[in-house]
This record gives sequence, C-alpha cells and structure tokens, in this order.
Amino acid sequence: MKMHLILCGIVLLPLPLLGATASLNQVKTFKDWVVACNNIRACTATSLMFQDDGSGEMSATIRLERSNKPGDAPVFSLNLGYDTLPAALLGKPVQLRAAGKTLNVGKLTSNQQKQSSITIPAEHNTALLAMISKPALLEIAIGSSTYRATLSGLASSLLYMDEQQKRLDTTTALIRKGNKAMTAIPPSAPIYKAVLAPKSMKVPADLSSTVRTNMASVLTDCDPNEGDYKVSKNDFAEALDTNHYLVGITCFSGAYNQTSNMFVVTQASAASAKPQITPAKLEFHKGSNSQLVNASFDPKTGLLSEYSKARGLGDCGSLTEWVWTGKQFAAVKYDSMPECRGVVDYLNVWTATIGKSK
Repeated sequence: MKMHLILCGIVLLPLPLLGATASLNQVKTFKDWVVACNNIRACTATSLMFQDDGSGEMSATIRLERSNKPGDAPVFSLNLGYDTLPAALLGKPVQLRAAGKTLNVGKLTSNQQKQSSITIPAEHNTALLAMISKPALLEIAIGSSTYRATLSGLASSLLYMDEQQKRLDTTTALIRKGNKAMTAIPPSAPIYKAVLAPKSMKVPADLSSTVRTNMASVLTDCDPNEGDYKVSKNDFAEALDTNHYLVGITCFSGAYNQTSNMFVVTQASAASAKPQITPAKLEFHKGSNSQLVNASFDPKTGLLSEYSKARGLGDCGSLTEWVWTGKQFAAVKYDSMPECRGVVDYLNVWTATIGKSK
C-alpha cells in the first residue's frame, strides 16, 4: 500500500528516529534449523517442523537457548507438538537416540506431559552435544511413543552461535572448542524510560474520526467502509503522556491481519478542527509510513505492539514492541521467524530494558 504524504493544512511535528546507528541482527537459516543472536549476544536456535527438501514433517522440534555470559550453559528443550501428551506416558523413561547412541534424560513428569515440552537437565549437555552434532535425525522415545526432530543444519547453527558470542576456540564453545578463556564482554541492553499519561487524562471522544478526516490525503487507500466491513470501527485513540495522544486509523481487516496507521496528536490541539498530527516514528519499522499490522497499545505500560503474520498459522512473521519515551517510540523487543515451517515460537533479535519515568 503506497502512502502519499500531501498534508494540506496540517502542521507536522517530526519525530527523530531513535537509534539510527543501531543495527538489527537477522535470523539465519541453515537447512532445517534457524538461529538468531540479539543485540546483547543472547542466542536462540530451533529446528523446524518441515524439512527444506520437502521429504517430510517432523513430530518434534529442538530449541536451544544460551545467554551471553561466559559461564552461562546452553539450555536444550524438546517440544513435542501442541497437544497434551497421552496420560499413559506419565512416568515413562525419556530416551534420546541418534547415530546408534542412547541418552537417558529422566522420566516424564506431570508438567512435561501437560505442556508437551521437556527441558534437558544441564548435566546432560556434554553427552547430548556429542551425540547430536553430526547425525541428521534425533529420536525421542517415551515409553512406546517415538517423536522425531531434524538435526540437519544444527552443526552450522552451533558454529554461528559460538561465533556471534565470541566463543570460538574457547573452553565454552559448543562445537569448536579450544583452550582459550572467553573474555569477550557482551554489550548492554539500551534502557528507555517509559513516559505514561496520568490516569485522569481523558481522550476527546471524536479524536480518531477527526484524524481520519484530516489525514485523508495520506490515507488514500484507506476506505473506512471497506467491502461489507466497516474497518473504521477499529480506530482507536489513547493518551500517550500529558502532551500527546496516539491515534490508530484502521485501513484493512482480513482473515488474520489488520493494518492500521499510527499518528501522534498534540494534546493542546486535539480539540481543534485541524489538530497537529504526525505519523508516529517507530524504531526499526520498515518503510517510510507508520502502518502496523495487528497493532495494539497498552496505556498502563506505554507499550505499542505489532504482530505481523506471514500466514494464518502464525508460524512465520514478526513481533515488535515499542515504548513511548515522550518524544518517540523506541524498540524494546523484536522477534522474527522468516521460515514458514511449523514453528510458532519466534527468535529474538533485539531487546531493551524499560524503566519508568519519575
């Protein structure tokens, strides 16, 4: 959707893009695995449900998380689908099998059975890594049931993770160990103060409709009565702080995605026929406009969020959160999953710390 910025009669208040020098890491794909390390070098990798060669669907995935400190151990978890595991498996031994080797990791607990997820105790990490670094397939046997997870691409993912965390050739490396000590100091997460509106602050009842009318030249592809559905009923207006309101103008509503344009309005002008309006500037937001997908705003926390699905299943897309700082929306979370291959738990590539303003 193209946005034509012809803003007749409206005063725009430019909001500088926060973090112009910051860079956003990407999710990397290695065959049937994806891996990402965020801005503070915390890394996550996961296997995918569908194999890249089209040879079949797995019944389980493996997730690996590792924080950025030298002594932080990797955390492996097994995800065995979305449904509760059969009650008959409760208390049964859990065995991992690959390349003719077997690793016993305990018995299935009640929580694991209910959540269909098993976190591997850290004492098994060394044996597990030795067993799964080269084979193409891992079998998870619980009683008489067997689940399969792909290992194709795991070795490259481990190498990438070690490289990003500056662990290569150190004693803490996952796959290319050495005798060196890990001395790299990870970056710190940026800290943003959340500026909130007072609870007593009221929003003019007709603010969203006023903004829709005044921004008509920008909203050229934004029919308030699209098809049989009146998308304008999803417009919203919320107080940002003592001096600003946030207004969301909905332009499209489909089966699983809804698009809305975000605008900031000054409190002093909100009651006028032609208020002061600017498209919201959003750190790391792609494109020159302020259009978000499945946007929501929580006035209690000052968080604006976007959940953009690439397809209805939700196994690919992105999830972003911004906090209002009083001048702009700063990104505090960005999760991404570029592969539409059955995994709904996205990987984090950006994080920040939120503090409250005094």
